[in-house]
Amino acid sequence: MESQDLLEDWEDSTLISAVGGDGQLIVSGPFGSNLKVEHYRESGVPIVRLQNIGSGEFLNKDIKYISQEKAEELRYHSFKSGDLILAKLGEPIGKTCIVPDYIGDGIVVSDVVRIRNINPKLSSKYLMYLLNSTAVLSQLNSRVFGTTRQRVNLDDVRDLQIPLPPLPVQRRIVEILDQADALRHLRAQADAETQKLLQSVFYEMFGDPVRNEKGWDMKQLGDLIKSKKDISCGPFGSQLKIGEYVSNGIPVIGIDNVGINEFLQAKPKFITREKFLQLFAFKIRPNDVLISRTGTIGRTCIFPNNFGDAIIGPNLLRVSIDQENLLPVFLSIILNYTSYAINQLKQVSPGATVAVLNTENLRKIKIIVPPIVIQQQFSQIVMKIEELRKNQHQSTNSYDTLYNCLMAKAFTGNLN
Repeated sequence: MESQDLLEDWEDSTLISAVGGDGQLIVSGPFGSNLKVEHYRESGVPIVRLQNIGSGEFLNKDIKYISQEKAEELRYHSFKSGDLILAKLGEPIGKTCIVPDYIGDGIVVSDVVRIRNINPKLSSKYLMYLLNSTAVLSQLNSRVFGTTRQRVNLDDVRDLQIPLPPLPVQRRIVEILDQADALRHLRAQADAETQKLLQSVFYEMFGDPVRNEKGWDMKQLGDLIKSKKDISCGPFGSQLKIGEYVSNGIPVIGIDNVGINEFLQAKPKFITREKFLQLFAFKIRPNDVLISRTGTIGRTCIFPNNFGDAIIGPNLLRVSIDQENLLPVFLSIILNYTSYAINQLKQVSPGATVAVLNTENLRKIKIIVPPIVIQQQFSQIVMKIEELRKNQHQSTNSYDTLYNCLMAKAFTGNLN
């Protein structure tokens, strides 16, 4: 049967009509004043927050709870196993997953939408895949509002236009997308194992930095650089203002560019070359170690040697190493993968609400310093593992491309 013939059996619907037509089937969480942090408990009725919603995957982390009495008060905003939950704030807006059985009944917070499907002709899993598709996400993105924290409102979610094929077609789409999604998860698991391999090699070669059973020298990071200027942070607000960014020019490297021992090609902000010359003291040199100073404190990578001119952004620290006693790759690995260094970074990062790592405290971090020859051997192993990880990334991108292609075809009736 041709796809055009198949599409004749498809219906166009709004989301609210598709799930059953009743407005109470799609609700968002209570306003902030009705559910505050002080209502949270260590046990009780679970609440679902933005950090629990992945694209097609419930993220079981840092679950918070409220009392049974508070849950009863907020029962209009309740969810149960099998409901869909959608993020109307965050990245990407609209990401959706299904509440798993082990979570049971609970309450959604203000920036989460609960969707309950009572239509026997609609597969909830089909709906989940559909809501995570580019076609639906683009609808939501066209309706966002807000300057600092963009979001969509509840009516925009209810009014989403969705294709509704016959139930057998929905089940076939789910079957195919389940298989493609399983391949993506296997790829992600392989990537995670590669990350563990780096950590394992480090501990095999250098032991536990806390016990230092191999008796390596232990020094403060500030003693391993030539001058205080070799550990620096990006320009402060008065040195680089928001209005000075341009659409193209010299990149300003930020937190989004720093992965775990990996420089990420995220889109940076830019400044003019004239501004770059004014901020030349903040220029990043090849093999500088970049460290996040806010957000996830201490996420670290090495600046690539073929990137070209760039400066460090306000939320990063830069360490320039002469490599006589310490290699950049060794520093990056020890900061990213050892609890010993990670805990030190957290302890020396002041801030009542938002932790901030500064240059003086970074200089005080103590690390083991094995002989440079052994560090060089370690560096060679890391290069091989990184090459493996690079190949895995390419494979991951291929899987993602295939998955997105299948998604696009599935919801336009072109999936054979």
